[in-house]
Amino acid sequence: MILMASATQKSANELDHLLIQRLETGMGKVLGRLSAEKKRKILKSADTPELLYSILKLMPVSIEDAEKVEDAANAVRFRQRMLKAAGGALKAEDVRQLLGYKSVQAVYKAANNRRMLVVEDGGVKLFPKFQFAGGVLNPAIADVLGAAPNTSGWAILQFLVSGDEGLGKASPIALLRKGPAEAERVARFARALEA
Repeated sequence: MILMASATQKSANELDHLLIQRLETGMGKVLGRLSAEKKRKILKSADTPELLYSILKLMPVSIEDAEKVEDAANAVRFRQRMLKAAGGALKAEDVRQLLGYKSVQAVYKAANNRRMLVVEDGGVKLFPKFQFAGGVLNPAIADVLGAAPNTSGWAILQFLVSGDEGLGKASPIALLRKGPAEAERVARFARALEA
């Protein structure tokens, strides 16, 4: 508790340093419990989430802990699949450059005002690429976001990627590109996300 209380008074750089120290200490203990063979398996991981998942998966833990790790890994993979289906994602600085905004704050303001879809992943705000074409933001995105003002970005992205039976076989993302009439249909179905 003392660390938590003092953490609120520290700068971001100091907090980063403290977190890195704790991670290094914790990972040192975890890696010390793993065999050389398990460490070789871990090193084959493709990216950071997979690396961390590999470490946790190979570490001896209780069944309850293993289920939590598996659930977290499934959630990460699900988010990655959604972003891939949405054409990937951009960070705020990339969006600023693409749209010619004067600042990153202007990008965040557009997202906060529900004019642009944003999802948060591990503390990083990501902007699904499908909503941008030819250096402009598709205005229909604001209609969809406005139709579901209390729905999270991830839930809206899931709807846009997965679709709705009532929209037929066409994906909502494809329909948003077809023009105002189809975009209005997508927005009407997005209202059901609020129920």
